[in-house]
Amino acid sequence: MLASRLSEARVYRIFTRKEPKSVQTGEVMAHHLGLDITKAKYLREHDRTGFGFLERTKMTVIDLSQALQSGMPVYPGDPEVRIKVVQKRDTTGWELRTITMGSHTGTHVDAFSHAHAKGQNLDHIPINRFIGTARCIAHNQDLPPGIGLIFNHHIALGRLSDITEARPRFVGGPSIDEELERELLAMEILTYDGLVNLGNLPPELPFTFSGFPLKIESGDGSPVRAVALID
Repeated sequence: MLASRLSEARVYRIFTRKEPKSVQTGEVMAHHLGLDITKAKYLREHDRTGFGFLERTKMTVIDLSQALQSGMPVYPGDPEVRIKVVQKRDTTGWELRTITMGSHTGTHVDAFSHAHAKGQNLDHIPINRFIGTARCIAHNQDLPPGIGLIFNHHIALGRLSDITEARPRFVGGPSIDEELERELLAMEILTYDGLVNLGNLPPELPFTFSGFPLKIESGDGSPVRAVALID
């Protein structure tokens, strides 16, 4: 068992080297040990911490959320974002801000009630609906059934039929066609808008998507800290 773990660690460390011979050796060793080479290579390429894959953790976290800031772009007609420091450490001993914004600001999730009077509000939707297995979807790519779909491009209304057939738990992307969003919410498919850094997602590997909202009473939507967790 110890020998196997040491060999596994050696395989992953090999992927930090640039020499073709080293990479080839790593692939041979990984095949012998039954390791997932595609996943190992991806995690190594996206490890920006300076620590080894096995030495730190077996999970990579990718932030998919916009930073909230005063004056940031909002949907036409939505409240302007205003963030202001109202207490300072040198006078009160701590720093405190007021935040004024709409419930669909930045990277956010839409409750079913956002577009439908009889739809559930945020605080009535089960918490486990806001996390789950997902895949990153490129242009014209086939949709895997039964899992979350995170598109790396604007999601057009023309995708409605494909999405309906796939029956995902949630759908997200940098932007979503307004009518498509309305249709998906009617089918109780959660929609996430304003996602960023989607080019960092693995193109073929499943990952865990998490986008938990604030627990707003009777909420129609909420900003989220959306992340992708890659084992």
